[in-house]
Amino acid sequence: MGEPQVKPGSQTIETLDNIPTTLPVLPLRDVVVFPYMIFPVLVGRESSLRAANESL
Repeated sequence: MGEPQVKPGSQTIETLDNIPTTLPVLPLRDVVVFPYMIFPVLVGRESSLRAANESL
């Protein structure tokens, strides 16, 4: 379970130990966000704003 995961073509090694036990979730309507995708997220609720700030 603590095995390092190496991405092909990358020198970065990540382990499961580096992943936090709690992750923020921000529900979005009609949107699919992929890794490295730039997308403006407009939030109005205080809880959503906290989740967005915590994830950065």
